[in-house]
Amino acid sequence: MSKEIVSHNNPEQNLILFVADISKQLTDVKTTVDEKKGLATVTGKKDGKILSMSIEQSEIGETRTMSTYSDLEKKSDYKDEVKNLRKKGIKQKDIALRLGISQSLVSKLSNE
Repeated sequence: MSKEIVSHNNPEQNLILFVADISKQLTDVKTTVDEKKGLATVTGKKDGKILSMSIEQSEIGETRTMSTYSDLEKKSDYKDEVKNLRKKGIKQKDIALRLGISQSLVSKLSNE
């Protein structure tokens, strides 16, 4: 995972452009945008991988984060990664977005 800080003048427009630009490059796209928090996330598939990209804005700039995971055939194959991410304190909702699976599946795999 990598982070890059960049400064921009129009934060709300940036979120919309970010989501639109990334969404064009992926299939099976899921997006979330929270303009109040200055946070947008796009998750989708490309070249057999699941890509999750987010942008979070602050008063002085923005942080962009990208995660890439293999697109596994069986959802139960995500169990180890779900448990690893939960140990790092990442919320179920965020894990679901990163891995392109449902939050209920994250909960189920966390409890196995």
